[in-house]
Amino acid sequence: MKRVVFVQVMLILIAALVLTACSAASEPAECRTEGQMKISQSIADTFAVDVELVTSWFCAGHEYEDILLALQTSQGTDLDPQELLERKASGSSWEAIWQEIGLAP
Repeated sequence: MKRVVFVQVMLILIAALVLTACSAASEPAECRTEGQMKISQSIADTFAVDVELVTSWFCAGHEYEDILLALQTSQGTDLDPQELLERKASGSSWEAIWQEIGLAP
């Protein structure tokens, strides 16, 4: 089961990276294109969260990669994904965040 979720996350991540690279200059008003909504829905389905939550994070400027990592990290901790995204947005790397919360040596 974990392997299936990992593969799903990796496929979503690849699609998100391609879409992010293609739309790096997108304005918030353009954050709900059909392709972006498909990625948001896929992430929401994989992590059993509301698609509007994922979309709101993306529209606020968070990259799909960070949204995926925040959701995946929150599953192994008591931390809210929003808190993790805020730490990332404040300049922390994922490695530093994982070290702070005890997930990395």
